[in-house]
Amino acid sequence: MSKLTKKYSDGSFSVADNLPFGENSHAFKDSLINTLGQYEDFGTIEEVKSNLRWFQNIKNYVRGHMSTHAEIEIKTTSGKTYKFWRHADGYPSGVVGDLINTDELEEMRRALGLEDLYESCPDYYYEIDLGNKYIKVFNSSYVQTKTWNKGELMFEGTFDEARENFKD
Repeated sequence: MSKLTKKYSDGSFSVADNLPFGENSHAFKDSLINTLGQYEDFGTIEEVKSNLRWFQNIKNYVRGHMSTHAEIEIKTTSGKTYKFWRHADGYPSGVVGDLINTDELEEMRRALGLEDLYESCPDYYYEIDLGNKYIKVFNSSYVQTKTWNKGELMFEGTFDEARENFKD
């Protein structure tokens, strides 16, 4: 079995140099998940503890460094618009799957795991209208323009329609 990752001296991980795909690719994520799933021999207690630490490091790496980011604009029932960022699982299935039926900005913000920390390279953009329970999903224009801006509209509809459209 070939190694999928390389470890730096600071303890962080990256994609192994011999692989033909990048760390943000679905191919790498699939390979990583399949390799972890095939690992069945847990060994001694000391080895289990070591493997759990290793797995936790990989899990943190996958969630934090390889994840898809999103910029999310939320319009409240009073018409005010707020902008937040999601730094993990910004895919439509993740964001839409976390939507809740609420009129409260803070409740939605917590449900979606949104942060104030600016993200300069979001992969997806969302516009959410709390009053109408309506969402628009946009891709990034980066592929076409080499700048990170809101791209083409991918979906527009109610929260329920979005949940149906973006089921895993």
